[in-house]
Amino acid sequence: MTFNAYTAPTVDRAVRALVAVTAALVAVATAGATEARAAPVAAVQPVSLGFTTMSGTTSETKQVTVANHGDATLGIAIIRLADANASSFSLSGTGSCTEGTLLAPSASCTIAVHFAPQRQGTHNATLRIESNARATPDVSLVGVATPAPVARVRPASLVFSAPTGTSSDGQKVTLSNEGGATLGDIGVTVIGMNFAITASSCGATLAPGDSCIVTTSFLPTAVGSGYSATLRFSGNDPLSPTQDVALSGTGTAVGQQSPPRPADPTPTPAPDRDDDGVQDVLDSCPAVAGNRQNGCPSLLKADIRGRWRVNDRLSQLVSLTVVAPTGSRIVLSCMSEKKGACSFRQRIVRQTTRRITSLTRNFKGRRLLPAGTTIVVSVTRSRYRGTYERLLTRTESRLPRVINRCLNVEGRVQRCP
Repeated sequence: MTFNAYTAPTVDRAVRALVAVTAALVAVATAGATEARAAPVAAVQPVSLGFTTMSGTTSETKQVTVANHGDATLGIAIIRLADANASSFSLSGTGSCTEGTLLAPSASCTIAVHFAPQRQGTHNATLRIESNARATPDVSLVGVATPAPVARVRPASLVFSAPTGTSSDGQKVTLSNEGGATLGDIGVTVIGMNFAITASSCGATLAPGDSCIVTTSFLPTAVGSGYSATLRFSGNDPLSPTQDVALSGTGTAVGQQSPPRPADPTPTPAPDRDDDGVQDVLDSCPAVAGNRQNGCPSLLKADIRGRWRVNDRLSQLVSLTVVAPTGSRIVLSCMSEKKGACSFRQRIVRQTTRRITSLTRNFKGRRLLPAGTTIVVSVTRSRYRGTYERLLTRTESRLPRVINRCLNVEGRVQRCP
């Protein structure tokens, strides 16, 4: 009996201890299971974005929201644009999501995207977000680039002469729409004194392929040659919203006779043989090498634009475009001593109805070019002196070296005058 009376409390304490240990183990196991289940969950809205704008312009900015629906911190590692037309879209700095952003549970941030096409048509790309979540949805980007108007004014300058107090004969300037959309919001005005618009066939709009004429005259108030003004054309051309024609004039004395001709007079200007829209001294250039049809060829106005990302070893071509008149011939060449650096040797593009041409698509993959790669772009047009640009990629995080030259009408590279 003494033994039983002694052991009963001991057994009871042992049972209580066992129950307590078991409960603690269950609590620890439950806590471990809960911690193991904690994870970030990335949600993206919307999963597709659509844009529409004219080629050569930038669309409105649209937002993508990234939210953390999990119960652990979401870390955003990479935000990038992928696929063939990625260069037509850009990430705007107005978004709050950046690479390295940490989102607590229930928090969110935004990514801002806009569409800036350089050619007409439909552009598809993907906004890709990489994070520490098990899966992060991609965002499909679709942009439609509509045709744009392309305004061209010829000639670029007019020179007048008239007796003081007498209006000169009118001279004409032609405004043409060489684009694929209606040129609208057309405005024509003279900035300056002593020049005036005396006639105009230009209305508020101009259909693709059409042209109109503005006639300007000069009225000097004193003898002298210091008269100047600007004839300004404006419209909705996204690349050239305004174009100017330089006006200059000389006032002569009333009744003043023309100076006597020299013994060996200069030739009378021939018809408009250099196709610059005006009869001037260039039309009577001597027929020598480098000239055609006995006229001096005008310089082709072509603008070659390249965007790059560089590091210590490689140069990544973001975009390469050419702005040139319709009818131009563009030759693109790529050369490198490293095998496989260039996916092509030469491409020829004919400028047809647009003034903006993208050459980026000729470079495959991520367009990573090692140092020493040479890219040559030449732009030519019949009876014009062409444009030539050579780009040489370099190391040490330096942008490619750019060499600009001109081409004579026979295609030979020469220094620009």
